[in-house]
Amino acid sequence: MKKDRLLRRAVVLEGKGNLDLADEYFRRALAAEGIEEGYAWEQRVAKDTSAVEQSVEYECPDCGMQGEFDCVTPDGIVKEAKVTGAAVKFGQLEKHASAAAAIFPGMPVHAAIPRGAAKDVTSSVPRHLIQEHD
Repeated sequence: MKKDRLLRRAVVLEGKGNLDLADEYFRRALAAEGIEEGYAWEQRVAKDTSAVEQSVEYECPDCGMQGEFDCVTPDGIVKEAKVTGAAVKFGQLEKHASAAAAIFPGMPVHAAIPRGAAKDVTSSVPRHLIQEHD
């Protein structure tokens, strides 16, 4: 895993007294851990919902809007998987809803978050757009 390589490098640099560079490698390892954690959560949501499509990239040829749906469930729900409730952004859900209307007409868009994380979702996100998963 990338984060493990970065952590090993940070420890070596720290041992050699290069604290500034070691600190940079520690920061990179934390960022890599977040990316890996997010991807693992996306995979879990896709598996739990028996997703029929996953990591669906889109780009509008007219306006240039682009993005990615994390998964699409058999019952037609587009999921945006987030590891924390605080990571849910209304603007991203609006953008996905706009794209989904053209790509998957009639399919709703929901943020898929871990159970208990809804309390951390900003109040600007309507609660009907949030679904908690185990």
